[in-house]
Amino acid sequence: MRSSNVRRNYRRGKQSEIMFEAQLAFCGRRASRTGVGHDYISAPMFGSGPTHYHEIKSGEHSRLSQKQRQAQRELRNRYYVHRIEPDFGIERASKRARKLLR
Repeated sequence: MRSSNVRRNYRRGKQSEIMFEAQLAFCGRRASRTGVGHDYISAPMFGSGPTHYHEIKSGEHSRLSQKQRQAQRELRNRYYVHRIEPDFGIERASKRARKLLR
C-alpha cells in the first residue's frame, strides 16, 4: 500500500514539473533544474532580466521543507511556490506567481 502511494506521488510530482516547464517556456523563460532548496531557476530566453527561483508542489496540502522555507526567506521576492494539480492541469499559485507567468 505505502509503495503504491509513493509511486503515485512521485508520478504526480513529475507531471506537475513537466506542466510547469511548458508554462514557463510559453512565457518566454528558460528553466534549469537546481539543487536542494528549490526545483528550478528561470531566466528570460532572450535579453537580460531577473533570475527567479521556483518550487513546484503537487496538491494543495504539500508543505515546504525546512530548507525550502530558509531559501524562501533569503530570496524573498525572487522565490515562487507553484501549487499544481496535475490531474486537472490547474495551478494554484500566489498572485505574485500568476503575475510572473502572464
